[in-house]
Amino acid sequence: MKKKKPKGIKTFFRAFSLTLLVCLCPLILLFGIAVADKNTREVALGTDTPAVSVEQQDGVTTFSLFGRQWTIPPGFLDGAQSMAEKILPFIPPEVRLALSGVQELFSGESGTSPAPDQSSP
Repeated sequence: MKKKKPKGIKTFFRAFSLTLLVCLCPLILLFGIAVADKNTREVALGTDTPAVSVEQQDGVTTFSLFGRQWTIPPGFLDGAQSMAEKILPFIPPEVRLALSGVQELFSGESGTSPAPDQSSP
């Protein structure tokens, strides 16, 4: 019978360094993309304005993309919502479920309401 060699510090160091490399490379990539995006916007637009922004003031929605602005009238969003409701039955349930999960992530609401307080008469 052959004796198994105990795994030493060399194997641990290899695994640790490989894991560290795999974790740090995507983080460094994302940081580089963020810096490049900021610098590109400064060069292209001359300001620190975000590349894409949506603002709503007095019921009028303003959409800005790379410095160009479009005004969305208040009735447009209601029309888009009613059209989306008409299309909803044709969307597969899996896609609807995924989209509702994404919407909850961005809205910060969980979709469940807290139970009413039973202590008061």
